[in-house]
Formats: sequence, C-alpha cells, structure tokens
Amino acid sequence: MQPSLEAVRRAAELYALVRQSSAPADLVIARDFKARPPKHSSARGEAAALAYVALRRGLYLDELMDLADRSRELAPMAPGPQAIAFALLDAQRWKRPETLDVIATAFRLRRPEVEALAKFFDEKRGLPNYRSKAGTWLAKRLGFPEWVVNRVRTKFPREVSSAMTALNDEPPLTVRVNTVLGSRESVAAALAAEHIGSEPCALSPDALNLSRTHDVFATEAFRSGLFEVQDEGSQLIGHIVAPQPGHRVLDLCAGAGGKTLHLGALMQGKGEVIAYDSDPRKLTRARKRVRRSGLQNVRLVESEDAFADVVSRLGGKFDRVLVDAPCSGLGTVRRSPDITFRIDEDDIERLAIVQGDLLEQASGYVASGGRVVYATCSILDDENGAPVRAFLKRHPEFGVVPAAKAFPEGPEYDAARAAAGDGKYFELWPHRHGTDGFYAAVLERSDKVPPA
Repeated sequence: MQPSLEAVRRAAELYALVRQSSAPADLVIARDFKARPPKHSSARGEAAALAYVALRRGLYLDELMDLADRSRELAPMAPGPQAIAFALLDAQRWKRPETLDVIATAFRLRRPEVEALAKFFDEKRGLPNYRSKAGTWLAKRLGFPEWVVNRVRTKFPREVSSAMTALNDEPPLTVRVNTVLGSRESVAAALAAEHIGSEPCALSPDALNLSRTHDVFATEAFRSGLFEVQDEGSQLIGHIVAPQPGHRVLDLCAGAGGKTLHLGALMQGKGEVIAYDSDPRKLTRARKRVRRSGLQNVRLVESEDAFADVVSRLGGKFDRVLVDAPCSGLGTVRRSPDITFRIDEDDIERLAIVQGDLLEQASGYVASGGRVVYATCSILDDENGAPVRAFLKRHPEFGVVPAAKAFPEGPEYDAARAAAGDGKYFELWPHRHGTDGFYAAVLERSDKVPPA
C-alpha cells in the first residue's frame, strides 16, 4: 500500500530536519511529532518509515542530488522533497506510474517535470561518474563513507557489498522478554491477546520479533513490564556475560539501562547489578524502566561521587564487569542511519582512547576468577579487537574465554554458540546473523600470571 500524501510530505520535512540537526534521528523525529502531531494518526508511522528509508541511503542520495543540482533539465526542488522523491524511485516498492503520481501530487510537480526526474534517476542511479574509481563508487552506491567500506572490505573482501547492504536494511522489531515476569511463550500469548503477532528469534532464547501493526509501547504487556524493545544481538551481549544468581555485577556504561535490566533478569532478581554511567543524564530513562521491570536487584548509581564510594568498597570484588563501551555505533546504522553522515575517522581515534581507559578501569574492579566483558555495537576492528589486544598486552593476568564457551550451558544456547563459532571473540553481522552488528570479548582474571 502506498504512503498517504500527508506522510510523503511529512517525510520530506523530517528528512530535512534530521540532516540539519546534530541530534540523533529518532530524537529529532519524536520531538517534531510531539510539537506537530500529524492530522491522521496513520501518517506518523508512514512518514517516519519513509524518512528512514531516505536516511539509510542519505550519502547515496546526496550524490544524486548533487548531480541533479547541476542538471538544467530538472525543475528545482528543495532537498527534503527531492531526497524523498529519489528514495521512492530507488525503493521500487510500487509500480512506476503509481510512484510518479504520488511524487507529482505530493510535491506539486507537473507531469513532464516528474517524468524528467524519473528519467534522470534511471540514467544516474548507478553513479556512472564514479565508475573509474571502484572503491569510491561502491561506497557512494552503498551510502557509506569510503573509509568505513575499506575497513569492512579488509574483513570481508568477498562479502563487502552484502555486509554493507544488510546494514542499511530495515530491521525487525525485536523485544526481550522479561523472564522475571513471564516466559517467551506467555508473553507471546499476552501480545496475541492485544492483536500483535510474534515469532521467536533464533539466537537469543528471550527474543521475539513482533509485527509492526501496532504501537507496542501502548500495550498493556509493555506497561506491565513483560518486555523491553531490544535488538537480538544486544540481548546476546547479556547472555555472554553469563551472570549467575547471587553474583555482584557492574554495568560500567549503563546508558538507558537496557542491558542492566537483562543482567538483573538473568540473575533471577538475586544478587546485585550496579549500573553507572559517566553521563548521569543517560540513566534518567533507566529509572522508569527499572520500576516497570519489577526487578529488586538493580541499583542505579547516578553521580561520580556515589560511584567513587562504590568502588572504594567493592573494587576488586565484582564477579562480572560489563564495559558496553561508547563507540561509533556503526553496527546499528539500520536503526540510526544518521550515523553514516555524522561519524568520521577522528571520532574513531578519540573513541579508541576512551575505550582503552574504560578497560583499564574495569580491570581494577573485577575479582580474581571474575570476568570483564568488553562490548560494542561497532563493526570496526579499531574499536573492537584493537583495544582488547592492547589491553591484553598490558595485563597478562587476563585471558580470553572463547566466545562459544562463555555462553551458559544448555540447548537454548546452541544457536548462539554456533554463531560464535571457533573464534576467540563474539562478532555479529546483519548479513550473517540478522541482528545489528555487535562485538564482545570475554576476559577472565586469574591470580596466576603466565611467565613472560
């Protein structure tokens, strides 16, 4: 079904707002809808979805629009409408005549003008002006910075196109079942009672993929704390931490508390999860989420002084320390497509310093025999393997627990172990696993330091 004219016009406005803002796309869009609710409620989801289609192809559309600006054959168009028009043509979700009708009506183009736009798109969609530069052409066509594509090519020389394309695909709506309040089956039944279909995911035993027919945040199941929206890959980070009931766990970069809540649930509400973030504003959302979850074993530490008190008493006594490190977020581009036109190589260098410092901190907090789990939602070795290798060189008292062995025992983790394979570290890619891109290294501390 085609989007409504209201949705197409609003998508153009949203696209322009996101490109002009330094704030994350989801925040910009949410703020705009709050300030200016659509006339028809259905237009909200349609407009957001179409804006995201264009944002996922933002750098590619920039190239087309630059070529269009130099063309004398096209009617002038504002950037927002032009981006949405090209995105509609590129998506090929509807028959061409119907698509042209929507573009013409929504943006008040005459028939010859919209036909000229379509002809231009057909001629330039392959970006022939870059054909002589294979690496540049591939990056522009895929809609990613060339330096990102080059790094992924190093890892996947034969899969770079499929890897980057999958990063731009629309992601599923995935939730994590709060196992303290119900099983995956019982939560699926509760959602079905509210006319929301679901399917169990393959890798995480707590995950469900939901149909996008309803606003899940308006359901009684959500208000009752039965689930949290969380990518399946993100859930697997909690599982590879493998906290046990009664453990003392530190979530050092807790953010809004998604993984914190998962750790508390995996511990069956027993023991203690201490959640801290150097930016206390990020923990604001976590308060409501903790209350809704019903968990009694989660403690939020919301100031630097309070955290200093915690580590003075408990430093070296944590069974698990999760370092969900600040990173580029390039593994989550399909959910946050604006990352591709905000991130640069200087950011990666700056983040690498922060990531190394966090690993150093964590090493002093974990008990002997305990584990530090370093995780990112990045696809770059600069942020993943590189900080871990440097850390291990400095800290012979830590060893790597192979990813497959880090997961708990039990058949429910067979698929996760298979995804981990024989490697030391845990890596997830959309084109291989259907999740966002994630990385995890499980580092165990020992009193026995190997000889130099």
